[in-house]
Amino acid sequence: MIIGALDTSVGLSLAVAVHGEITIDYRQSGTPREGTRNLAIKVQELLREKELIPAMITRWTVGTGPGSFTGIRSGIAFISGICLQSAAEYRGLPTSWALALNTAENAADNECTAVLNDARQGQLIITRYRKQEGMMTLEQEAQIIHPEQAAAVLNDCSVLVSPQAEVVKNLLPPELGRCLTAVPSIDATAFLKDHDWPRQSSPRPSHIEPVYVSGFGK
Repeated sequence: MIIGALDTSVGLSLAVAVHGEITIDYRQSGTPREGTRNLAIKVQELLREKELIPAMITRWTVGTGPGSFTGIRSGIAFISGICLQSAAEYRGLPTSWALALNTAENAADNECTAVLNDARQGQLIITRYRKQEGMMTLEQEAQIIHPEQAAAVLNDCSVLVSPQAEVVKNLLPPELGRCLTAVPSIDATAFLKDHDWPRQSSPRPSHIEPVYVSGFGK
């Protein structure tokens, strides 16, 4: 079995595993515009280097954010198009889940991990996860907060991670900013691991949607 994962929320990340062995682990940092520019050409180039073509991949996972809305939609449209052609199974998973899983892989059970994104206009997007029985589970869906709310929302989180750390750190109180782990590119290999999110076997354009965020307390 050949499975693949793509994330375009921040830059471009592609991971492919052939019979359980990861053969492609490509991570490009940068802006969403840079990540989606010539997306199809870059993906095919990376696959060709391993003597693969998109039609050979039987299962796809695409990152759904939070992140650049344009970048995420481009990735979803690209994977949906491939699956319509190849009849491969596919699913969307939160990019924040992959960040939390890889950053807090060695965290103790019941520890909280928060993924922070830039919401622009001086605000933050925060998604909370908690490690329970070795699994990274969603505790609080993505929400927009003002910087002055950060201390209260993050007071019990032992791990803070951001793919936009340069901007996010400046919005946090100094004591939280010092604890922030910067991850400039997404490790898409996390999407290749087994977990409970289901796959869709009959692609529909509306099946995968980007992560939407709401205001704090709503």
